[in-house]
Formats: sequence, structure tokens, C-alpha cells
Amino acid sequence: HRYQRGVDVRMVNDLFDALQFAHLAYAGTEEKIRDGLDSFKDRYELVFYDPESEPGKPSHYLALKKGQSRWSNELEVVLAVRGTNSLTDVFTDLLIAPTDYRGGKAHDGVVRSGQYLAKKHGKLLK
Repeated sequence: HRYQRGVDVRMVNDLFDALQFAHLAYAGTEEKIRDGLDSFKDRYELVFYDPESEPGKPSHYLALKKGQSRWSNELEVVLAVRGTNSLTDVFTDLLIAPTDYRGGKAHDGVVRSGQYLAKKHGKLLK
């Protein structure tokens, strides 16, 4: 519409990439995730993949953007978490009791999963 501001194309491209990263979390094999990461304009290297899930411990992968300077203060990292894809994932979904989180309430299964990921990869990501 002529009265609407223009669309930020960079934001749309970033959102599209984020959707593709999320989609790869459901790929099912390390090889498919690696192939998918190679299809991006900016290449990414898979550094961790856990295809299995348990309640509160979701399947996920971690990837680093290739070609980043080791002297930079910033590092582009992708942490993609698979959602519900199996019966085991349903058990995480069923941990629905509200729990205290940052001054509010949150889904207990999501909080447990986030805490697990933070503990597992926290040292690497600091």
C-alpha cells in the first residue's frame, strides 16, 4: 500500500534464514544438517548435533559461521532446537506446570530445556 513504509529486505532475508535453520533441526541426520548448512550464502559449520531427546533435553544442533575472525569480539553462532517430533518430545510438552521465571511464569518443559542447553553449551558460548 502506498501509505505503508517499505519492507526492510535485510530483515526479511534474516527471517528466511532463521526459518531455514529451524527447519534443519528436523532434518533427522547429521549429513542432512551439514548439507543444509552448506546451502546458505554464508557458510556454516556444524560443531555439535544431538539427534536424541529426553524430557527437558531436546534434540538440537550448534553451528558456527565459517570465516569469522578469531580476533573479533563477536562470533555468529546458530543454536537450533527441534520442537515436537517424537513421543519423547511430547513428554517435554506435557511438563506444562507453570514455573517461576524472570519475574513471571513460564512453561516448565521449556524452562527445563533452556536450562539444559545453557548448562551444556554455556562455557562454549561465553
